[in-house]
Amino acid sequence: FVAEVTDELNNIVTDTVTVTVFDYLDANAGADTTILYNTVADIYAIVPEGVNADNFFFAWTPEELVVDSEAIDTESVALTSSQTFTLTVTNKYFDACSSSDEKVVNVEGAPLDMTLYVDNDSICENATATLFAEAIDGKGELTYKWYNNGVLIDGANDSTYVFGNIDIVEAFKEYTFVAEVTDELYNIVTDTVTVT
Repeated sequence: FVAEVTDELNNIVTDTVTVTVFDYLDANAGADTTILYNTVADIYAIVPEGVNADNFFFAWTPEELVVDSEAIDTESVALTSSQTFTLTVTNKYFDACSSSDEKVVNVEGAPLDMTLYVDNDSICENATATLFAEAIDGKGELTYKWYNNGVLIDGANDSTYVFGNIDIVEAFKEYTFVAEVTDELYNIVTDTVTVT
């Protein structure tokens, strides 16, 4: 810019000043989203068409909850609770040109858990014991596996398992059963019960 001043005697003075205009990008972290418990969320900055993203630094916080905290497009680590992510966009050449936006990632669901119990932990010959695996929470359809003394029991894929005389090889022996429950996100829980 040039300023020119003239007095009544036509004396003229001029001076020049330069103003540099740097690119400004209004940070846009996108819409809030909802994910399932212990899964990842897409975390990305929305950059309008025609804007040169190379002129800007991108920073996501909290840093420890994203794969690459300085990327335009990244993802969160597996989340077990809702989290607010903040995107800060700063011009590389003039850090006063900076803006921030937030993205809330809501987490639905709860961790898979299980309670394992037996209706009778000591049985006589010709008697049975019913083992119950009560799964709590998790996501979607659950699958069950039962193990007897570390060996997978073929066909035992329900939430209950009946152990009885036909299965007994020796009297006065402890049989250790493990129930394994898996949800559709491949979260796995196990628990152990002993029958004598």
